[in-house]
Amino acid sequence: MNPVQTYAGNLVAEPELRYSQTGKAVLNMRVAVNDSRKNDMGEWENSNNLFFNATVWGDQAEQLANVLHKGMRVLVQGKLTTRTYENKSGETRLSVDMSVFDVWLQPHRQQQQQGQTPWQQQPQNNTSGGRGGFGQDQNEEPPF
Repeated sequence: MNPVQTYAGNLVAEPELRYSQTGKAVLNMRVAVNDSRKNDMGEWENSNNLFFNATVWGDQAEQLANVLHKGMRVLVQGKLTTRTYENKSGETRLSVDMSVFDVWLQPHRQQQQQGQTPWQQQPQNNTSGGRGGFGQDQNEEPPF
């Protein structure tokens, strides 16, 4: 069983909204998470970078497709899985995928310094079976 995980990262490509054969909305996103920190000399170091595909289903997918864009900072919560595939050159590759329950928008540091709330859930009416609850109150803390 895969535990639910939460990551803060950036969208590295424009999200793509598609529809399944049964008409259900599917939003595919590519998220980058970096674990950068300052070393003893005060310089930034990138130690571990994680790129993964994130998929949102149903009404939430349609609503988020109107809000999310490449470069935005998001907090995603869901279950990670891995799979292997063979690329065009015949090499075996590993793909990390997340089935997303909830997505929150995170303003950039400049917006936070201007007094805007650190996390905003988009959209508020989550009907896709996500956990919901968090983000209803703009002053509520993130779930970690």
